[in-house]
Amino acid sequence: MKVVEFNQDLKHSLSEGEKLLFFFAKWSVPAVYTLRTLQNIGGGSLDNLEAILIDVDKNLDLVREYKVVVLPTLILVRNGEQKAIIEGYKGTETLKGILLKVLEN
Repeated sequence: MKVVEFNQDLKHSLSEGEKLLFFFAKWSVPAVYTLRTLQNIGGGSLDNLEAILIDVDKNLDLVREYKVVVLPTLILVRNGEQKAIIEGYKGTETLKGILLKVLEN
């Protein structure tokens, strides 16, 4: 899985394809663990999934827009539509299973 940092140019790309919005903060230990998990997760349809890293301290407008209250929060977006919200730390196999299940539908 490719992990990229959010910038305003990426916002328009959410309307096409599948993206994983990853709301995190450097001070959140569970979010840092999730980042490591995302950097190492892969296989099948996950290889083509792009995770967009969104620092909550720098992007409060997106935090409000997506109603993020838990860190980490992962939101799977397909063609601009939210398909899944995953809140809190999940282990590698659990997270991989959730993502694969959603991507198959």
